[in-house]
Amino acid sequence: MSDETSEGVISDSIKTRIAECPLCLQRLKCPRSLPCLHSFCKECLKTSILNQSQDPNEESFFTCPACSVVTRPVDPKQKRDEWAMLFEADQITTKLTTEGGGACEQVNCNPCNRKGRADIVASVWWKEANKYLCESCKKNDLITEDDTLLPINSDFRPSTPQLCDKHSTDVDMICEDHHSICCPKCIAIDHRRCDAVQNYSDFVNKLRSPSQIEDKRDELNDAIDAFTALIKDLKEHIKTLLGNKEGFLDDVKELRLKIEKQLDKLQNALSEEVGAVLVDKKQELDRLIRKCELMKRCITTTKCLTETDYIIKNDMHMVRTFQRGEMEIEAGRTLVKEIAEPYLTWRLTHEKEKKIETNEDDNQSTSDNDEKDESNERADEKNLLSALSLGSLKTTSQERDFPVEASVLLPLSLSGARETHEIEIKTPSDSNDCQVTGLVYLQDGRILVSDNGNEKLKMFSVDGNLLDEEEVSCCRDICMKEVDTVAVTRHSEGVISLVKIESLKKLNLQTENDIRAGKKCDALTLGKDCLVFATSYDSISNEICKVISPDYTKEIAWTYKYVQGLAYDHHTNTILLTTMCDDVSIILRVVGNYDISEVARAGDLLTGASGIDIDQDGNMYICCNDSEKIVQISRHGKVRSLVDMSDPYRIAVCGKKFVVSMKNQGTVKFFEMY
Repeated sequence: MSDETSEGVISDSIKTRIAECPLCLQRLKCPRSLPCLHSFCKECLKTSILNQSQDPNEESFFTCPACSVVTRPVDPKQKRDEWAMLFEADQITTKLTTEGGGACEQVNCNPCNRKGRADIVASVWWKEANKYLCESCKKNDLITEDDTLLPINSDFRPSTPQLCDKHSTDVDMICEDHHSICCPKCIAIDHRRCDAVQNYSDFVNKLRSPSQIEDKRDELNDAIDAFTALIKDLKEHIKTLLGNKEGFLDDVKELRLKIEKQLDKLQNALSEEVGAVLVDKKQELDRLIRKCELMKRCITTTKCLTETDYIIKNDMHMVRTFQRGEMEIEAGRTLVKEIAEPYLTWRLTHEKEKKIETNEDDNQSTSDNDEKDESNERADEKNLLSALSLGSLKTTSQERDFPVEASVLLPLSLSGARETHEIEIKTPSDSNDCQVTGLVYLQDGRILVSDNGNEKLKMFSVDGNLLDEEEVSCCRDICMKEVDTVAVTRHSEGVISLVKIESLKKLNLQTENDIRAGKKCDALTLGKDCLVFATSYDSISNEICKVISPDYTKEIAWTYKYVQGLAYDHHTNTILLTTMCDDVSIILRVVGNYDISEVARAGDLLTGASGIDIDQDGNMYICCNDSEKIVQISRHGKVRSLVDMSDPYRIAVCGKKFVVSMKNQGTVKFFEMY
């Protein structure tokens, strides 16, 4: 690399970046490192902690000034102004900022050290005894020809155990859910319910091949570019606002020339008002710029860490740096979402007082002239008062284009979507055409398909291989009920059946656990603590949707027509559904019993709405069969066309990916956000 010498010694520019405090931008003084691996000067960290307000009744914690991760003090019993000094210095930063940060450290001879000669430098490492020996001690008679003596040089990396920070025992697992390196005690106590837990050595090997650290470096580079563009645009916005102020004041001064000096007081009042508004808006933009610059500096430091040989050759530091980059990217996404949804521009306009017109009537009788004159006199008086006013300040906002077009930091409401591939779901045992009426997208890329045409529940791998299929009569919609259990509606039988995912390749229908709905079941979703399903329209009882509580007694009913799709929004704890009313597609939100509000109604995009799902940010995705589009409605209500495709019917979202089935074709298409 251009920033490093052939011997792997870190360049001065990278040392300077790594050793820089993100808060004061000076070289780290008495550095203290938080669990998220961000390092700050002790006094800078202390000031940040003291500036964060906290309810005295809440548990003691503070947030990292860089990535906002909730951090608990080493000893909560200590005073708040002493928390910073209790954290230890970051070993990675300390190693890399000392002279020759990537070179081999000097080690002393173990036998000589026990004899009181602690300054004897070792020249070899006795692998079988795990001892460092000098030239004299390596002639020990106990060393046999089969033993291994490794010379200590710049390439020397003895195998040393990696110890857990909490329990000082060997680590052997990684929890990706919490970005934690764990020993068996950690797994048993803190991570029993975590899904993404894997072997430490496997995770290290995965980072080494295929070039995971290179991919993370590319993502960090992308995040740096995104924040650079965002900071530049926010600064330009400040210039626009300041120029807007001058235009406003010029307009006020031009009007002031037409009136007398007694209006100076009114002008000053307006100037103070516009100044106060500008100060408020500028402070808000400056706050966002500071947060973006701080985040950018931290990401840049992490990128510098990934460019050092020392990190690549040290498993623990490599894992820590990789996890730090992941947390920074996630914090960056959160920050960008805060800024971008919505991304507004503010304008200041001068609103002049309107003249009050006199009410003259040509047909008014002579006897009313006195009353007419009195009315005109009052109007003239009001017009005079209006003329003596300099008008008022009006502040307006308008959504504008976000300056970052594509980045790992973009929220899903601003990301584009592209098709990656498609698979066919027709299997050799099918006797009829496929009709996909239900779709589930699992975290590992597998999909579950409810094929009503052949009355089967099918499971496919991400590349389209059939893993298993189970016959389910009258099957319609499906949804996940538990981690390893799928619920499927059996339409004409009025039953919801459970299907166990026994392994990665096995489905098992469990009819003994059938839920008797009592009515024909169509759309289905999993609510907060119960299944929610829609029934076929009943003109007698007008009951359309029923919520199954743990005791199967709680119901929701209304008089809308056939429900096309159901989804549960865990952000708002509400049920969303697509339905038809007077042949017009409508999206409704259900809160509690009978409390229903309209989210959106059919327009140019939202016609023929059927399948619906929610992403991790709370955005809705709707299959619109008539307009032949996948439509996204952001959590702020912004409607946009995401994908053009024919015959979309069911959709399932998983992270930044989603799959769509077509109503009358045996094809499922895969998409990803970018």
